Amino acid sequence: MARQSGVVKIEGSLDDLTFKKTIDGYQVGLKPRSKKAAFKTGESYARTRENAAEFGRAGTSGKVLRRAVQELSRTAKDQRVISRLVARMMEIIRKDAINSRGERNVYDGPVELLKDFEFNAAAVFGQTVSIHPAVSIDRALGLLEVSIGSFVPANVIKKPQGATHYKLASLGAEVNFQGESYITDVHESAMLPIDQQDSRPLVFSNQVTTNSGHPLFVLLGIQFFQMVNGQQYPLNNGAFNALTILEVSPA
Repeated sequence: MARQSGVVKIEGSLDDLTFKKTIDGYQVGLKPRSKKAAFKTGESYARTRENAAEFGRAGTSGKVLRRAVQELSRTAKDQRVISRLVARMMEIIRKDAINSRGERNVYDGPVELLKDFEFNAAAVFGQTVSIHPAVSIDRALGLLEVSIGSFVPANVIKKPQGATHYKLASLGAEVNFQGESYITDVHESAMLPIDQQDSRPLVFSNQVTTNSGHPLFVLLGIQFFQMVNGQQYPLNNGAFNALTILEVSPA
């Protein structure tokens, strides 16, 4: 740091120079290089830049998927679903065997790792409903089906206190992670009582684009309701509702 000489002493900055008063007098020096500039070009920040780029892609991919399934997830999600989904997306990105570090992404990774993802960790679907749905995916027809055999609701549904009825819903999604777009189709059952009567078999047929070149997702969820004076009310703002990704078909 050089000393300032002359009658007029300066404090502040001018172009690439900084002027300041210290215990050793008035001094002048070069502006410190901004951390932002160093981050963009500095060799020591190379790994950090790569990690940041991939983390950003994980966040974007998670956002696209959340938007695709929001018709069901808005009533069946926990407060940490975003961070949990980003963590799963990062796992997929790290397993991308095509691109170099810093360029890896979700659509070139094993998206099937999203299978069994629970949108509400406090209400895991398989622990809430003890059924075994069958899933079929026909890419040529763009048909995503979920078939559920007959069951006794009171025996297989772990109902929360106050719940009298339930509704099952299925969502089929075609997700373009590169283009940040999606196509979805949702079907749901009627409002059904949680009783000892055998339910009717259910088949949910969700339609997406035929011969799609994008990953396909099949989701299944359950929502709980309470009947009061002949009217149905959602139970506890969806705190006990469950939603899971049953199956994933990579592109």
